[in-house]
Amino acid sequence: MLKGITLLMLLVVGMSFGFCQTQISEEMSNVRLVKAFRILEKKYGLRIGYDVKLIGKRRVTAKIKNASPKEALNLLLDGTGLDFTISSDTYVAVFPGKAPVAKKPAKKKEYTYQGWIYDEENESAIPFAKIKIAGTNLGAYSDEDGKFLFTTTSKKGQFEISALGYSKVIVDSDEFRRNKGLKVALKVDVKDFPEVVVEYLAEGMTVSKDISRLDIRPSRLGVTSGTVDPDVFINLQNVPGINSANGTVSEMQIRGGTSDQNLLLWEGITLYHSGHFNGMLSSINPYIVDESRVYRGVYDPYYGGRASGLIEMFSLPKIPSSIEAGGGVNLISADAYIKMPIGKKLGIMVSGRRSFVATIQTPTYKKYANRIYQETQFRQSGEVYDESFEDSLVLEEETQNSFYFTDVNAKVRFEPTKKSSISTSLMYTNNELFYETMQPLDSSSSRNFFQTRNFGASVDWTQKWNTRWTSKLNITISDYTYVYQDQFEEKDEGETFQSGVSKSNRINTIGWRWSNRVLLNEKNSLHIGYQGDVYEVDYGIVESEDSVDLFAESDTTQLLVNVLHGMYEWKNNKWMARAGARLSHLSRVNEVYVDPRIYFQYILNRKVTFKAGGAIQHQFISQVEDLEQAQLGLSNRIWVLSDFDGVPVVRSSSVNAGFLLRLKGWHVEVDGYLKDIQGISNFADDKSMSSGFDRGVAGVKGIDFLVKKRWKGWRAWVSYTLSDVLYSFEEDSLGTFAAPFNQPHVVKAITSLNWRNWEGALTFKIASGKPYTRLLGLKENPEGVIGGDLEDDFIFDYGPRNGAKLPIYHRLDLSIFYTLKKSESRNPWKLKFGISLLNVYDQSNYLSRTYRLEVTEDDLGNQDVETLTIDRYYLRFTPNATIRFEFGE
Repeated sequence: MLKGITLLMLLVVGMSFGFCQTQISEEMSNVRLVKAFRILEKKYGLRIGYDVKLIGKRRVTAKIKNASPKEALNLLLDGTGLDFTISSDTYVAVFPGKAPVAKKPAKKKEYTYQGWIYDEENESAIPFAKIKIAGTNLGAYSDEDGKFLFTTTSKKGQFEISALGYSKVIVDSDEFRRNKGLKVALKVDVKDFPEVVVEYLAEGMTVSKDISRLDIRPSRLGVTSGTVDPDVFINLQNVPGINSANGTVSEMQIRGGTSDQNLLLWEGITLYHSGHFNGMLSSINPYIVDESRVYRGVYDPYYGGRASGLIEMFSLPKIPSSIEAGGGVNLISADAYIKMPIGKKLGIMVSGRRSFVATIQTPTYKKYANRIYQETQFRQSGEVYDESFEDSLVLEEETQNSFYFTDVNAKVRFEPTKKSSISTSLMYTNNELFYETMQPLDSSSSRNFFQTRNFGASVDWTQKWNTRWTSKLNITISDYTYVYQDQFEEKDEGETFQSGVSKSNRINTIGWRWSNRVLLNEKNSLHIGYQGDVYEVDYGIVESEDSVDLFAESDTTQLLVNVLHGMYEWKNNKWMARAGARLSHLSRVNEVYVDPRIYFQYILNRKVTFKAGGAIQHQFISQVEDLEQAQLGLSNRIWVLSDFDGVPVVRSSSVNAGFLLRLKGWHVEVDGYLKDIQGISNFADDKSMSSGFDRGVAGVKGIDFLVKKRWKGWRAWVSYTLSDVLYSFEEDSLGTFAAPFNQPHVVKAITSLNWRNWEGALTFKIASGKPYTRLLGLKENPEGVIGGDLEDDFIFDYGPRNGAKLPIYHRLDLSIFYTLKKSESRNPWKLKFGISLLNVYDQSNYLSRTYRLEVTEDDLGNQDVETLTIDRYYLRFTPNATIRFEFGE
């Protein structure tokens, strides 16, 4: 297997270096130069910097065929009076062409001026700064190292030296004559300093000056390996420190936290279930997500109520200037959306998506179905083995199933003035699954029904009172419903045996948030606000046999949480510091919880930035699972409110520190973290416990590494996460054990290419196998009944909880897209075709391992008990394809 993995890694690297030779072929006729630059950036990976006033309304006509970036730009800018410089084959600076120097009279002497321009704060070079003789158009630009040299006949005069984001400096010509190679320091002008945005992993995934946050714009992401959609949650699993141990979008762990400890917001509405098809797809249509903000560490105390990460998503951030629409179909679902203005102050967005697999069962659907149905209690689509023999146990059965999902989103944005905006958002998602098996050999049948439904609405009002004070009011309502039923029936000699499990869960919330940002001065700002949330949560769990309840647990809880939050922020050219807190008052118990948060960032120079932070976070609503049945993904987890007796408040204490290095196309990030989580809950094994819950703690430690390189339209990066997540429970005598999702080693190697109209991406992932509890054998059941069923006489004898590991996980994903588009016309459009191959070499990766007893009988009627190992698997080779059409800018 190691040889195979080595060959795959060589394949990734080999493909990467084959991507370096990018050639540009474009034909443009009377196209605005700004749009031409955008085409080169999008299709060929160039980064072009220019002054908008300098470019103006220039139009260009050029026929470019198989040209290098330098040749292409020479053709494009021919006759425009503009010039350019290329740095590291990627970054382009456009500036006015060198003004012609008049032929000097024979008797006039020439004077040479040279020097170096640098940042006063960090003493780093300032490239492409402008040096101009005052009152003339004569001058030059500094090169990428900040150096300049030019010759003129002017002996006396003053020189204006300026650069974007810096205050202008006037230097007398005498200074140049006295100091050959004069060093000129420029000071940052905070008012004029633009927000620096740097690509993180891919175009559309960036970090700004605040490197603690990731910004994701799905429309700019390009292709993602293994999927045909720019799904935010799938893309996030490529980020170091973010993982999904069961391979779904709804069960993501951010630096050791469970999925319910992540705060997920759509237009301010809390998402309690983020996946379709049992988490195989995102419940938010990725084509309407304009921006997503992601925090893995410390974030603004405006956000709270969760113990781990934050993912916030938005749509329609401004009123569109014209109609934009699109739609597409893949082998699972079809979707469509439209964005349009209604006048100059009102805009709307509407989208819908629906699966069609209830009528057409495509190959993609069948692969997903096999992955999902194996997680129900009675149907194992994975292989079932007898530990004593190599032969598989074959069950003959008849099945029928139906499944569908749908989601609908709408938003209205109104901007009555330039300083105010009002928006209203609606969302609805629904998943339904019915599955039935009938086994004629033993006259038994099982039925499973599963539904999740989420409705939400929000109203958002933003008001800029003046240049220093901005207020925002957000009101949301949400209704989440979950139902699961699992029924088994068996007929034997005229008698009918029935058993079943049913679970239900509902969450109703109303929330309001009032926040204010006050800019005290150029370096200091204050963020303060008030929040309130009303929760009503009910759940019910019933296990029965022959209409007799063996176990029943239900509860309805209400809670009002009032929050005051505040944060002080200070920053200059090198430092950024934030300190703040949330004060949460819980009405039922009259308790106040304090969440302090602090974050520091130091920019050593333009290449290196250090960061560190720490936080305490409290969580009052969380999901509870049965660790003994953790693989039952359809039915396992329900939301409960903290009641302070059975389910405690979750408390997370975390610290993190790291650095970011950016150097000539290289991007290196290292971030270490520690986290202590108290108050995690688990359904107790002992059903007689008064609360029905075990209470425990989790300890997390880890470090994330990322190395990325970009050449023109090609990117490649490798990330590695080393982490450990350990649990311990009060009522558990087994001590500390690995969390069910613990994978200490996770490596991701990814490469992508944009070439002409083609986009491709390749991802290889290898990780430690998930932990499981090994079966040592059988032992006599001390509570067995004499004369009862044979299987009641024995119980499993297990080793240490989660003390064993499944085999190493690894897979290769591939996606390829081709786009036809017309972007130069007044009505631009594009037609996109794509295919994705998930798990290209069809690796059988183990998802979980459990055991059960099986009573066998020989020809003489003698019975015996055997143990069966039940292995479940991740997705095997899964293809998908899509076709999409979009028009509008």
